Amino acid sequence: MKYSKPKSGNIFKLIIRDIVDSNRGLLIVFKESSTVHKLIPLEFGVGLVGGILAKFIALEYIILLVTLVMIFTTEVINSAIEEVNGLVTEEKNERVRRSKDLASGSV
Repeated sequence: MKYSKPKSGNIFKLIIRDIVDSNRGLLIVFKESSTVHKLIPLEFGVGLVGGILAKFIALEYIILLVTLVMIFTTEVINSAIEEVNGLVTEEKNERVRRSKDLASGSV
């Protein structure tokens, strides 16, 4: 896919293109990441049930939500790093493996 930068005077087209690109990236993560499919809903469910049992106040639910968003964001970054590493080489490579391990360690 060829990327062409919109003319500088058309900021709305640039914003719409950015939104479309971001949504495409989120769809890829939701479709292809097993962590997003399995762990994040599990973490949300456990946090919600735990919050109900522990009688969380609103602030604690906000902290829980922010934490889950941070985990999701880190998972998206990890997936992007793995995609880039896949572009670099298909062969076994120690540096690529280390890079993937470091990225997954951030999650």
